[in-house]
Amino acid sequence: MVDKSNFTVENSFYEDIIYTGEAERRLPVILLNYWKKIKGERKFPCENSINPDELKDIWEYCYLIQVNDLQNRLKVDFTFLGSEIVKAYEQYLGDDKDLIDIISPQSSRLAQNFQIVINEMRPLLQSGKFQDGRENIINFRQCLLPIGNNDTKVDAIFGCTRLSFIAK
Repeated sequence: MVDKSNFTVENSFYEDIIYTGEAERRLPVILLNYWKKIKGERKFPCENSINPDELKDIWEYCYLIQVNDLQNRLKVDFTFLGSEIVKAYEQYLGDDKDLIDIISPQSSRLAQNFQIVINEMRPLLQSGKFQDGRENIINFRQCLLPIGNNDTKVDAIFGCTRLSFIAK
């Protein structure tokens, strides 16, 4: 179980991201740039415009969640959950209660973050750290991106998470 008292997070919207002009290595920013490309003039892209082949270097760090699952059942069901996220869960966060913490170290924060993206209808980028049940420090960066068939309603949230672990 994650020690929620030892948790920090920094939220920012994509307008706040500073681009250095160098080759981007932060996976959430790579995904954000792709999202901006596929949305074109729209407020956000539709789900069928996502092409895994164009994201082959980061695809396994990505996930997709349908908004109707969040609102109707108050439960997260991943339409897609990349193998690197699953692998991190299996290696470092073996407790079932910690799976949700891979995406957001507090389940209440998870719902809150998704609700921000749904209400604001724009991307949310996060970075932070938390301590797992074994007292390892887990640093993370992630982005949550709105996806929808029209510009008036978010139907899904597309995101990616990159974790680094510092063993106790």
